[in-house]
Amino acid sequence: MAGKGTSEGRFLFEFNGITSVRATEVTGVGVNHEEFELYESNKPNPNLGRGHFNCDTINVRHAHALNQAGAEFYRWMKDFIDGTNVERRGGRLIVLDEDGESLVQVYELINCVPKKMEADSMTAGGKNASFFKFQLRPEEIIII
Repeated sequence: MAGKGTSEGRFLFEFNGITSVRATEVTGVGVNHEEFELYESNKPNPNLGRGHFNCDTINVRHAHALNQAGAEFYRWMKDFIDGTNVERRGGRLIVLDEDGESLVQVYELINCVPKKMEADSMTAGGKNASFFKFQLRPEEIIII
């Protein structure tokens, strides 16, 4: 039943040029701001102002890929590392309701750089198809 919040496997990634990927765990969707301090005369505390910001590295675990999504992500990363295609891709992280279809939240990920990709742990006793995990870092995150 929709409207009860999210549960495992309810994250969907869409990137330019890559087939959609579902995942069960996403961390690191955050922005850090470094303010500047300006001291005036003999005032004991500073005035704070807008400084620089950066986005955290987004970690995605237990990514489920249909068709060629895993290979497409790997190709993007390999081409980026080799310098044959240094395109930064935009994408969306879509958080779905527990029904797996209703939209809860969308994060627009601007100019992402791929950082890491590896095969997920492979165990014979696992119950879910879990293909790979990856990391990427956006230049900016916008909540839609």
